[in-house]
Amino acid sequence: MTSDFDRAIADFTKAIDSDPSYPYAYSNRGLSYFKTGNNDQALLDLNKAIELNNQSGSAYFVRGEVYRNKADFRAALADFQKALDLTSNDDTGRTNILLAIASLKR
Repeated sequence: MTSDFDRAIADFTKAIDSDPSYPYAYSNRGLSYFKTGNNDQALLDLNKAIELNNQSGSAYFVRGEVYRNKADFRAALADFQKALDLTSNDDTGRTNILLAIASLKR
């Protein structure tokens, strides 16, 4: 599976090289880095994605997962809350955000 994420990282890197202002390439590459265990690179990409589009609930959610994985629970909770604020009530991803918040409050 790692090779799939490695290929995704390469593809998103090409997309970023082609258009460095495309936030979704950064957020998806950040997710791919996270899935390969490279939390530091994931944070760099997710920070850039949020810098380019601070209305992306999914970027905040994934960054929250990275922070949770790094045991920075305060930052994780803040990002999960921001993701929740940006996600509409009928979005199916809202359940995952609520579960993530609940897991940190235990």
